[in-house]
Amino acid sequence: DESDVKALWKLLAHPLLMFVMMDPPCGTCSRARERALPGVPGGGPPPLRSDEHPEGLPDLRERLPREFARVTAANSIYKVCAAVATFLIVNNIAWAIENPRNSLQWKLACIKIVIQNPAVGQVSFQHCMCDGKRNKWTTLLFFPLGLFDSVHRVCDGSHSHEPWGRSSTGTFATSLETVYPQALCDSIRDCLSLKLRLT
Repeated sequence: DESDVKALWKLLAHPLLMFVMMDPPCGTCSRARERALPGVPGGGPPPLRSDEHPEGLPDLRERLPREFARVTAANSIYKVCAAVATFLIVNNIAWAIENPRNSLQWKLACIKIVIQNPAVGQVSFQHCMCDGKRNKWTTLLFFPLGLFDSVHRVCDGSHSHEPWGRSSTGTFATSLETVYPQALCDSIRDCLSLKLRLT
């Protein structure tokens, strides 16, 4: 909403602002939509974007008008995130943008411009190494360089993973992995604490 965006920019102008975490919704950009789920009518949620059309499939408005509205709204959020990231770089304020590593969000033109900035870093990690239940890969795009490098984690095979697909309650397992595990929160906190002590 336009009023929400105005409120956001007011918050960003606060003189004591030191860090901004952005976690835009990944549902419309999810690669999980590309895989049919056995036993689910229609194979599950349909793809809404592709590598060739990351902003949304060309026939989406006519074929899936409700999903087209979701994609349009999500695109607006991604553009705001990109604008905020650019603003924060200019003002030397730390930030991070999170999404699954294979999310089509990273293919969006507005986000790619941010990725190409030489002052921006990127790190990927698996949730199972941060107290998560599944081997979900997540990427953090961040500023300044080095801020979250130590968050990098790769599964060491020392544990089992809960399955993907539908859970016993009928919800999709991807939605169960949206909450940050405590160990991940602790890692993010530690990285920020170190940066704040050094500045």
